[in-house]
Amino acid sequence: MPYLIRFMIRHFSLGFALGLTVVGLMIWHDVLNLGRLFDGKDTLGALALFCGLMGLTFGSVQMAVAVMTAEDPGVAPVREPGPAEAARMKEVRDRRAQKPPRRG
Repeated sequence: MPYLIRFMIRHFSLGFALGLTVVGLMIWHDVLNLGRLFDGKDTLGALALFCGLMGLTFGSVQMAVAVMTAEDPGVAPVREPGPAEAARMKEVRDRRAQKPPRRG
């Protein structure tokens, strides 16, 4: 699997787990009477929907933050580029430096 796909899945999963943790804490501490609301036996669907939506929200936010705080958009933020990638990046930078600037 490509690195960036794994990067996105990993950060989305982390945010989803954080969302489920927040839901659990909200129910445990009975914030806004959620503990009593989800206490009945007919509320399993509503609880699943609430957990899913909170997980989706937190997962999306975590994924967006991870992408926007990445160090370099062309290079994966966790590892250093290998020798072949570094050489390719140097060639691209050199070509861009040799091009005359566009005139508006």
